[in-house]
Amino acid sequence: MAAIINIETSTDVCSVALTYNGLVVMQRDDESGHNHATMLSGFIKDALDQAKFNDIKLEAIAVSIGPGSYTGLRIGLSEAKGLAYALDLPLIGVSTLQLLTADVMFREFYDENAVV
Repeated sequence: MAAIINIETSTDVCSVALTYNGLVVMQRDDESGHNHATMLSGFIKDALDQAKFNDIKLEAIAVSIGPGSYTGLRIGLSEAKGLAYALDLPLIGVSTLQLLTADVMFREFYDENAVV
């Protein structure tokens, strides 16, 4: 299975997660608004530290590619591309709409007005 750093900056929420074998090892979120440029590097450092602490060999970097906030996407994609280049890892682009759809589709119970 894969160990992946996941970066999401297409919305007001800035989020980084480290996943391993399909499980979330760590996650950092900032929901205070458009602080992506301030928060993202620290969140990525936390994920890298957690991977090192748990002796997890990273296999890829995943990043949201939109649609979403133009500036947020530029920040996330720039950091993800730089990280992937520095660590010689593949960069995986993930559609924000597909992520939102998957969240609804994998729920055990649906909200009354859930629309996909």
